[in-house]
Amino acid sequence: MVEGPGCKIKGEKIKGKILGQSVRVVRGNAVDREIKPRKCITTSKFHTLIGRELDGVQTLGKELFMYFGEICLRVHFLMAGSFQVNNKRLDHDGGSAAEAPSFEMDFSRDKLTFHKSAVDIRSSTSCRERYDNLNEVDICSPVFNQRRAIAMVMAQRGRQLCDVLLDQTVLPGVGNIIKNEALFDSGVKPDSKVEELSEEHVSHLVKMTRDFSMVFLKCRREGTNLGKFMKIYNKGNCSQCQSKVVRCRQGDDSARMTYFCEHCQDNNLVLKKQR
Repeated sequence: MVEGPGCKIKGEKIKGKILGQSVRVVRGNAVDREIKPRKCITTSKFHTLIGRELDGVQTLGKELFMYFGEICLRVHFLMAGSFQVNNKRLDHDGGSAAEAPSFEMDFSRDKLTFHKSAVDIRSSTSCRERYDNLNEVDICSPVFNQRRAIAMVMAQRGRQLCDVLLDQTVLPGVGNIIKNEALFDSGVKPDSKVEELSEEHVSHLVKMTRDFSMVFLKCRREGTNLGKFMKIYNKGNCSQCQSKVVRCRQGDDSARMTYFCEHCQDNNLVLKKQR
């Protein structure tokens, strides 16, 4: 599962390898879907990248922005997306390859391939504005603003926390693993509404979300096992009290599994040690 930490590493690797190179060829499923010879459509919007130089790379949460002048290739790695440079993986994140790439570009010196990912062409201005507006609440951002993040969570008063944490307009980069671990670390029931918690407890939840995300990022950067730091996600028994972990589907995104301990996650604020 690709979450904010994995996307950030992907962006760093792509920037380090491809920045400054120009696009020569585009291909892949995204291109093929737009070409319709019977209707005399022989090019796609992705062909506008040809001849353009990659002059910037940014990540925001689970989004990757690749800038080519006034146009931007926006990439979302979905649930199992991955990338390769010259048919080799450069990161330690999850994801898998497919027989046919979602999108592929031949650059001046290297080939960049995206698998099981969603791609689109957008204006660079709109992508940079989105980045500038939300970068300081990106859960992996080096300029993370905890006060603003707390305020943004507190503003979602009537919503369940399991939904708020996954909302990419509130805390970009939080995925299902981070959501479950942060709720466990802060002792919060996943179906609790924001208005049921004190500001102090929301502050603690935001801190636990950030702390686990930094552990996640470190593991992805170093290629170490994240599993040894997980206390609730995909577990059969609670790592703290050994009670059976509840597995269910909660909130608006019922496709995501929620894991929690009925005994340890009782909404009583107990400040816990960092991981």
